[in-house]
Amino acid sequence: MRKSIQRCFYMLAVLSILFGIASPGVMAYHTDNNFTYEIVGGGVSVTEYSGYSKDVVIPDILGGRKVIAIGDSAFSYRDDLTSIVMPDSIVSIGEEAFLKCRGLTELKIPEGVTFIDECAFDHCDKLTSITLPEGITSISSYTFTQCSGLTSIIIPNGVTSIGWAAFSYCTGLNSIIIPESVTSISGLVFKEHNESFVIYGLDGSYAETYANEEGIQFSVIKDDQIAKAVYDQINILPAAGSIKLTDKVAVTEARTAYNKLTAMQKTLVNNLDNLKELEKRIADLEAGENTQGPIISYQTHVQNIGWQDDVQQGGMSGTEGMGYRLEGICINFEDDANFDLGVSYSTHVENIGWQAEVSNGRTAGTTDHGLRLEAIKIRLTGDDSDKFDIYYQVHAQNFGWLDWAKNGDSAGTAGFGYRLEAIRISVVPKGDPAPGATSRPFVQIQ
Repeated sequence: MRKSIQRCFYMLAVLSILFGIASPGVMAYHTDNNFTYEIVGGGVSVTEYSGYSKDVVIPDILGGRKVIAIGDSAFSYRDDLTSIVMPDSIVSIGEEAFLKCRGLTELKIPEGVTFIDECAFDHCDKLTSITLPEGITSISSYTFTQCSGLTSIIIPNGVTSIGWAAFSYCTGLNSIIIPESVTSISGLVFKEHNESFVIYGLDGSYAETYANEEGIQFSVIKDDQIAKAVYDQINILPAAGSIKLTDKVAVTEARTAYNKLTAMQKTLVNNLDNLKELEKRIADLEAGENTQGPIISYQTHVQNIGWQDDVQQGGMSGTEGMGYRLEGICINFEDDANFDLGVSYSTHVENIGWQAEVSNGRTAGTTDHGLRLEAIKIRLTGDDSDKFDIYYQVHAQNFGWLDWAKNGDSAGTAGFGYRLEAIRISVVPKGDPAPGATSRPFVQIQ
């Protein structure tokens, strides 16, 4: 009987190797463009990066599924990495995920992250700044141990506990702001802090009690510091030209935060007019009015789908998570006698390269050759073109959403052979803030 069972397990192992049948309890791993990942509930978790690029952009889609997590030890001991860009779809970061990434100097954690496990950034010596997302409720043990390059950090409001040795041996840390929501701080959290280290918090808060018990200098948060937090909250809201009804919650939260300030603190928030403009735009949208100036309209020809319906002003045309290429695009302005505006655009097409520029609703790309778009340039024309900026953002294979390009600059990739899968276009008054980040709209193999 025992031999029969052994033979069964042996045969199961052989079948697993030959046909990829996973044994019960064995996690299946997959690889896509130097990223190893595993399928988890609702998406995938990145478990390893095997590439050689020092500047890593984690795509938002791997294997046709949304990337929602950075797994345990996924980038640990990669001291050759200097920057890592995570997609907005990430919700959790695993244990030791970036342990001893000694080359990292700056890192932005996506706003959707709600959990960061122990030792996630342990021994990231050169990390000088990090922005923690508002959604986390705790700082796990050893999260930033021996991050000696950190000079200051703000704990988001809503965090209730700081785990064991979370900031121990952060010898360069000069200050930390701890909100009133924190009611528990474990042992050795600030072990071996420097002599000038200060904890900032509200008068009578748990942070003050903790600082006094540990013999750490404490300072009550001043009006300008509280006001700056609200200023920053307003500053990260979308530009007025690209605001959507889905942004109403964030706008309302910023207003609530402002209303809680004292009269003195309110005088220090000098971007209140921006908030008022956003509130007006939200009200206009709710009333069904259009106050956003000229309206750009566009449609794309998509693999296996054909021409999609028109979308307008910041909407997505194309697909996400399906792996379908964009093959053609038409762009035009809605008729409006108030503006003399046109649009010209050129696409970089597989096996063809950059095509000649076309304008005002004509097709760029191809529709019957099965060739992918790889990059695009768009610019405004007409007498009123100097009064507006045109921004455009593409979703590229293996990169996800790149940053926004502007006024004729290239958006997409070159040298990779990667397809464009979706695009967003937005026209805003000249000089208005971009709809999002603008530092990396185009990626090219050097």
